[in-house]
Amino acid sequence: MWERIPSIFRNKYFIISAAFIIWIGFLDRNNLVYTFKNKRALGKLTEEKGYYINEIESTKKSLHDLRYNNRTFEKFAREHYLLKREKEEIFLIDETETKNQKEIPIADSSVKNINKK
Repeated sequence: MWERIPSIFRNKYFIISAAFIIWIGFLDRNNLVYTFKNKRALGKLTEEKGYYINEIESTKKSLHDLRYNNRTFEKFAREHYLLKREKEEIFLIDETETKNQKEIPIADSSVKNINKK
């Protein structure tokens, strides 16, 4: 039976090399499957790092503008906190309500636009 196996597969160096490849490829703690998964995850994290670095830079620029530019500071305060000057009125328009209303096509000239919820 031993003679039926080709001589290359009976070679002790081939057997040891095959055992080593199987050990490193599948049985070791840092096998090839985990290595490829970790490499892919590292690529995704590197992309996220670049995104967050850009976000930090834009936030730093916005913060600098808010601290040292009075017009930007006033605009921010008016938009986000609804602050106003003395003797000034603010009118808030709820855009979500106008978007939710459906316009009905007018079939007859005597029928006006009907907007019901």
